[in-house]
Amino acid sequence: MKYIGLNKTEITYGSIVHVRRDLCFTLLAPGEFDTHEFIQILFEKAGAIIETVEIFNAYHNPETGEVTHTYHLTFRCNNTGSKAGYGYPVEFLNALMYEIELECEARMAVKVSNYHTIGYKLQRLLEKRKHEKTSQDAHTGL
Repeated sequence: MKYIGLNKTEITYGSIVHVRRDLCFTLLAPGEFDTHEFIQILFEKAGAIIETVEIFNAYHNPETGEVTHTYHLTFRCNNTGSKAGYGYPVEFLNALMYEIELECEARMAVKVSNYHTIGYKLQRLLEKRKHEKTSQDAHTGL
């Protein structure tokens, strides 16, 4: 059994790993936001592995009238020893989060601002460039 503090993403109980992702969006029409539609989207896209959905921040900017919601989504994964240490590779969970983001924007009046996905794409790009440079250096003998 393993537990890592609240700001970390991994909680392990035996062979089950709970992976947390955050989803933040701005409500374009706050009066029309339907929590049930949001939950339905989550269960359509990730119903087999979604464990919990918690709202941890709802902010209303009184100057602009902008309303934002941020949710913790917890996915239940078997700890099967994949390269990322999760039953589902990080790439799969990030692709799933991207599908959820797109579906939320298509079906609800929201603008998603998920910085995790953006950071993930940048990280993968930098790793790819580093690998290409290492391969090129090996070919040239540098």
